[in-house]
Amino acid sequence: RMCRWNLGGMRMLLGSDLMVFGAPQHPCVSLFLRDPEAMTMPAFLDLYLDNAMASVPEMLICWHKEGAVQGYMLKRTDDVPKMTSFAFSPERIQASGTHVLEWLKQECRREDS
Repeated sequence: RMCRWNLGGMRMLLGSDLMVFGAPQHPCVSLFLRDPEAMTMPAFLDLYLDNAMASVPEMLICWHKEGAVQGYMLKRTDDVPKMTSFAFSPERIQASGTHVLEWLKQECRREDS
């Protein structure tokens, strides 16, 4: 799946393997299978960014332990940054990403850079 994304005034075409499903009550929701004990701040950030870049408003996280389903959690993408003890700021993440892209744009001008 390909999606267009704007970050810091730069337009990008991104590829994604995000699984997106729909139903009458939830027309656009992603599905993640995760072990709750393995969820760290970078793991929650990864879920958030997958959904944000693909403009998916909701996610369904299926919690499992050694493959056995332990439960489900349906969350709005916008609620993910503040739902964990690892809370993060989407604005700071966006500013950092913009800074990195601007640096790459300035420094990587040749094919072998």
